[in-house]
Amino acid sequence: DEDAIPTVALDYAFFTDEHDVEQPLLDGTTGSTPILVMCDKAGGSIYSDVVHAKGVQDPFAAGVATAHAVHLGYPSLHLRSDGEPAIRALKEEVARRLKEKGVRVILNQSPKADSQSAGRIKNAVKRV
Repeated sequence: DEDAIPTVALDYAFFTDEHDVEQPLLDGTTGSTPILVMCDKAGGSIYSDVVHAKGVQDPFAAGVATAHAVHLGYPSLHLRSDGEPAIRALKEEVARRLKEKGVRVILNQSPKADSQSAGRIKNAVKRV
């Protein structure tokens, strides 16, 4: 039963306004600094951390996401994201690290056209 195993979702947020200044990013581009957002569907916890790049280019991102997931204390979890390549790569790296720590991880991807499936993480992004 999918509901018996908690779901932790990941996504990115960006602060933007008329004063937003584009910053150089680790991938060689410029833009708004990404904020990694994680949401625990079962417990309602939301974590957010400024990272230097999307994906796995910033080792801090995978490390902090792994630490947050370990902090939740689940022996098994669904790790969910949308299909964007950068967040998928990060999700896969976090899953690898969690498995090294003995956490059973089931990778999930939100269906493209299913906004309800991604609703909780999108709401968490808005709250951040």
